[in-house]
Amino acid sequence: MKKLIILSGIAAVLLLSPTAFAGEIKHGMYTPGYQAPDDYVDSGSRWGTTGGATISYSYSNLLSGLPGGISAADLRSATEEALMLWATYAPLHFVEEVDSGPVPSDTAYAAGSHPDLRIGHHYIDGDSGANVLAHAYYPFSTTDGRAGDVHFDNGNTWRLNLGDPGIDLLEVMVHELGHSLGLGHEPTSGNTAIMNPYYGSRYSGLGTSFLFQDDINGIRAIYGTGTGSVTPLGTAVPLPAAAWMGLGMMGVLGVVRRRRRQAA
Repeated sequence: MKKLIILSGIAAVLLLSPTAFAGEIKHGMYTPGYQAPDDYVDSGSRWGTTGGATISYSYSNLLSGLPGGISAADLRSATEEALMLWATYAPLHFVEEVDSGPVPSDTAYAAGSHPDLRIGHHYIDGDSGANVLAHAYYPFSTTDGRAGDVHFDNGNTWRLNLGDPGIDLLEVMVHELGHSLGLGHEPTSGNTAIMNPYYGSRYSGLGTSFLFQDDINGIRAIYGTGTGSVTPLGTAVPLPAAAWMGLGMMGVLGVVRRRRRQAA
């Protein structure tokens, strides 16, 4: 079920990109070039409470692959790293569920008992025109299943390793999940942030993701301070975000893989 509180009503969930589709209630677009922002933006909607949230997630069709040839295992690792990154700075507890619901599209569907964040892909505009890389829906509704969903453009080529051709999936994943959690684009020139509405190619592979201070301030303004966890399918015990600080992200991902193999 969708579990959230609307802080300012659905009308407050606005299209914040200059290339957004009129009338759709999502953050808009992540594009390769746009004006630098000034300060974090709370979209006006969130999951749970200011004391944190437990949020379910699933892979709608992401693991079927994207142009560029990233393996299903690495797509999982990138997603888990991005979730763990946000959980490092706020009490957010992500629990993977078996996916249910329709094939990803921008058509509304009933929330029902589907996972909160469904991560997948469909064609948006390829590498032409505005070159929209991905988009995500704010947690704007308890009845519209699109709330929280992330869609990558399967008309673009995707990579994880620096130097390979394509767009860095990890950076775009971190950015889009920020929208799924309630953060908007930062609208004016100023602070550097992952939530800037442009693609920065800032990471260099799995285990290298980070947030800027403005991103951290934003997520804490919505959910409070503390740390959370990520519980992938096949892991009986949640992986606390605090483990990242001690093991490093690659160490945490190694623990996830070992637990998944043991469960199998």
